[in-house]
Amino acid sequence: MATRNASILRLRNRKEVVRNYGFIFLVSFLLALRVLAETGSVTLSTIKSLTEAEFGFRGYVYFFGGGGESAGSGSDLITGATSVAELSHYSWNVQIWFGDNTRNSDRLALQAITKGSVVQFTNESFVAALNILQHDILAGKIKSGQQLLLVVDSHGGPGGTGANDLGIVSTGNGSVSRNVLEVVKKAAELKGVKLAIIDASCYSGESLELGSAKTCVVTSTNQKNIAYIQQPLTLFRTMHSFFSRGSNLEQNFLDSRGNKNYGLNWQSFHHMQISTQAGMQTLNEIEIFDSVAATDDTDPKNHDQFSAAQVNNINNALREVQLRHLLPPELNSTQIMNDLKRYVKLRVVVDPLLQPDKICGPTFGSCMSFMNALRENRDLSLYPPLFHYYQLHKAEVTELGVLVQRLSDIELQLYARLYKQHTREHVNSPNPCKDFYF
Repeated sequence: MATRNASILRLRNRKEVVRNYGFIFLVSFLLALRVLAETGSVTLSTIKSLTEAEFGFRGYVYFFGGGGESAGSGSDLITGATSVAELSHYSWNVQIWFGDNTRNSDRLALQAITKGSVVQFTNESFVAALNILQHDILAGKIKSGQQLLLVVDSHGGPGGTGANDLGIVSTGNGSVSRNVLEVVKKAAELKGVKLAIIDASCYSGESLELGSAKTCVVTSTNQKNIAYIQQPLTLFRTMHSFFSRGSNLEQNFLDSRGNKNYGLNWQSFHHMQISTQAGMQTLNEIEIFDSVAATDDTDPKNHDQFSAAQVNNINNALREVQLRHLLPPELNSTQIMNDLKRYVKLRVVVDPLLQPDKICGPTFGSCMSFMNALRENRDLSLYPPLFHYYQLHKAEVTELGVLVQRLSDIELQLYARLYKQHTREHVNSPNPCKDFYF
């Protein structure tokens, strides 16, 4: 009996030691964070986000997507919606608006993940949801310091010539201006809610205008280009894999952008963008790559070559990065310029595979179906007109694929070097992307 009592006493003592050490560790951790805050190493809002991310509720996610295509169309946006829906497993409150009236089965699948209702994505439901969200922020239902993530993953269009025109987002029954997002931005900034926007639609670079010292914006492309699901999907999955590590949105963006394994399309080499000060400066400096992929930068009289002004701009930009020793040692500006010129000529040959109402059918979805089949090595004979054209120009398509990969790798290296440089320049500036934690 004495031996048994002694064993019980030792066990109790061990448990007490574990509890004491655990308490001491927690107090030490919180004191260390307080010291860091007092010395200016981190802000109190950063500490609040870190502790919430580690010990409880992470924030709100509103997802709007699947507009502009019906069930069975070539480009399936359900992949991105599913990935975002899974954030609900990691202490995020996720609400979803998805697809038109043909996507009921997709909405049911998303409901099974989030355990909440999934609403049809229409012009009316989009605007209504944003207005309700604005009201909830102003009424204090979403509190100061809490995190709010808006995700737009749909088809989209570029802005017009008017001032502050951010272009459109396709819904299940039409399209809505991206400018409607501003009502949430203004409310969030007024009430201290930490807002991040991920726009994965075509021409989503227009949304970078919504970025500020208090709002983070990440886009799947710039203002001039269409977008593809592979790039934002990499970001969504990166957010999943880094949850337990307390990463921030800026780091997730950089990790995803630098990942070369997300399946580049063979006709363009543009990449994701971010609204940080470093990101906007870098975007301006590498526009030679992001704008070349847009066909409106070629000479209208000779559309298989650059205009004289464009050649001059590209040469000046390349000369600048070479003078700053930002080009990899094995590259030179002349070689890059020749690659860009060849790229434009090849695009003229390949682009008919991407143009609705020509050889691929009445909608962009039919073009995407062929592109996906080509990328995945599936049976191309199911698309007779496109397959015939592809057989005639297979050599050009193959060459373009190799060239796109090479130019893409150069763009990634340049972006990483420039971003790192500009980050050092703005180390003491507000960075809402760095302060948004997962």
